[in-house]
Amino acid sequence: MIILLSILSAILYRLGGMYNTKIRDLGVPIIGLITIHLLGIKAPAYIHIIAFLLYFSSLTTYWDSVCGYDNFYMHGYACSLAYIPYAIINGHYIDFLARCLICTLQMGLINRLVNKYSVKYSDWIEELSRGFILNITLILLKFST
Repeated sequence: MIILLSILSAILYRLGGMYNTKIRDLGVPIIGLITIHLLGIKAPAYIHIIAFLLYFSSLTTYWDSVCGYDNFYMHGYACSLAYIPYAIINGHYIDFLARCLICTLQMGLINRLVNKYSVKYSDWIEELSRGFILNITLILLKFST
């Protein structure tokens, strides 16, 4: 089920890039909340709300205006960092930091590689992989509970 939700997250991420960004900005965090629930990660309701709002904010921040260029490493880091409330409440940081590292590197490196080698359909590859990896790596948070 988590794989199917990750595929749906990938599709919503791509649709946000193709049409209206709100499809990604709202859809991907909703899928994340559903995934957190299915993984059985327990937290007070306010933690879920804070994580959702942080995730939404990370998806709506355009790092080119912050960093001076489209920094996908920073995008991956910010998106993964949005789930820090779960690490704080559970007191488990190692798996959370591993997720941050995976998301940061994946988003930056995939962007660098598809552009370096002028890969056809690079937008599709980049956005589908971003949406998928952001959700599938939530499994790492399950190890902490």
